[in-house]
Amino acid sequence: IDSPDPIIVSNGKITIVNAEDVDVTITKNAPSRDTASVIYYYSSFFDVNNGGTLILDAVSPGSLTLDGEQHILDENGGAVYVNGGSFEMNEGVNITRFGYVGNMVINLGFWKIPLSNYDGSGIYVENGTFFMNGGNITECQGDQGGAVYVSDECTFTMNGGLITQNGHWAQSGFISYDASTGGAVFVEDGGLLIQNGG
Repeated sequence: IDSPDPIIVSNGKITIVNAEDVDVTITKNAPSRDTASVIYYYSSFFDVNNGGTLILDAVSPGSLTLDGEQHILDENGGAVYVNGGSFEMNEGVNITRFGYVGNMVINLGFWKIPLSNYDGSGIYVENGTFFMNGGNITECQGDQGGAVYVSDECTFTMNGGLITQNGHWAQSGFISYDASTGGAVFVEDGGLLIQNGG
C-alpha cells in the first residue's frame, strides 16, 4: 500500500483474495507522518465505515497476509479499523506484527518501551462487527487488546482461527499477557464476544 492514508471501505463490499496457490503479503510503504524524519508513524491499512463490508479471504494452499512490519502506529486498528461497518476474516488469512516495541537501556538493565501505544493494534471495532471464521492474528502489541479491541455495543464473533502471541503494555513497559487488560482481546463493557470455535 503506497498511500499514507487508509483504504476506505464505505457503503459497499470489497473482497480481497489471493490468486490460487500464491502466498500474497500486503505491507504499507508510506508513513502518515514523521518526527524529524527519524520516527515514522503509520495509519491503518483499512478503514471500514458507513455500512461498508470488508472480506479477506484466501484460496488454499495459498495465503493472504497483512504484515504491519512492526511499524509505529498512528491510530487504533493497525490492520483494520471498523467504524460503522463489518469486517470478515476467513481461513488462510494472516494478520501479523502490528504495533512496535522500542528498546531502551537504563542503569537497571534492558527495558522495552511502547512506541505504538494504541488499542487493538490488529483489529479495532469502534462501531460495527467483526467475524473471524479462520486465519491467524499473531505478534500484535498494543495498549489494551493487542490483537482485537471491541467497543461498547459492538460484536466480535469468532467461529474459527487462532489468536496467538499477542500482548499489551504493562506499566513497566514490558509485554504482558494479563487477561484483565486484554492481552490479546479486550472487550469493553457493553461489547459482545461470541466464541463458537477457534
